[in-house]
Amino acid sequence: MRLTDIEPMVASIGLPYAYHAFDKNTAKAPPYIVYLSPGRDDFFADDQNYQKILNLQIELYTKTKRYDLEERVEAVLQENGFVYDVTEDYIDSDGVFMITYTMEVYINAG
Repeated sequence: MRLTDIEPMVASIGLPYAYHAFDKNTAKAPPYIVYLSPGRDDFFADDQNYQKILNLQIELYTKTKRYDLEERVEAVLQENGFVYDVTEDYIDSDGVFMITYTMEVYINAG
């Protein structure tokens, strides 16, 4: 996968989305998606970054529990060959569920 492939994959879920956060002028009401890369976990060989491995999180925010939207996100991830972990939190201050999908993306050149 290339870095430029990530946004179209997230867009294909069919919900409003933003990288890291919506800005104040474009904030959306749930449901929506935020995706981010909190870092990399590269594989090193021969004194170089042999394989770039991006840590990717896709966060689904909803006002109520939405299994249909979770299944939609998971279908897109499976179609793109991802193995992922899922966690769920409730953010009291915002009154939303946050379903977080965590995975590694092997980044290819080009």
